[in-house]
Amino acid sequence: IRDSPGAHLQLRPFPSSLRVLVLNSTGILWQQVLEVEPFVPELEELHVVDNGISVLADDSMPSSDHFPNLKLLNLEGNAIADWSEIWRLRSLPRLARLILNRNRLASLHYSRPDTDAPAAFASLTAIHVSGNPLCSWSSIDALHCFPALRELRITNCPITQSQGITVTRLLIIARVAQLQFLNGGLVRPKERLDAEKMY
Repeated sequence: IRDSPGAHLQLRPFPSSLRVLVLNSTGILWQQVLEVEPFVPELEELHVVDNGISVLADDSMPSSDHFPNLKLLNLEGNAIADWSEIWRLRSLPRLARLILNRNRLASLHYSRPDTDAPAAFASLTAIHVSGNPLCSWSSIDALHCFPALRELRITNCPITQSQGITVTRLLIIARVAQLQFLNGGLVRPKERLDAEKMY
């Protein structure tokens, strides 16, 4: 794949029952990932780590029309800098875990629908954003709007390095009311009470 970026893939048959697909460090583009999708209708986990992907758009193949059964998407170690690219995934109906560590995201946002349309990222329970240049607390505030979010991993970001570890943890807990796990640790009731008092 690395020798012909942007080329159409020559695909051998996939088992239609395939649940997990790993395409790490292959140089694959997102457009090529979308070409694979019709051959794996039952796919639940997709790992596309360290491929230099910066764009999740293809006008002829919108991401929202794909992967109806996908529960986990791992985009760690790519080159995504614009949150609008991630926002293209908001309609994936079963997406529960989104791994975005080591990209180039400086901010993230959440826009509520103006109509009766389904909420964006309605099934997303966990998001990992460690190692991104996130620098504003408004990005943390946005996480509060994700309707199903319960787990967050965020380390090695400017925002987490600007305060001490304890203070940063309490500030995040206070700003994301529904959070149950932060960086692998359970958010206990007393910890939440302390966080809300401090905030």
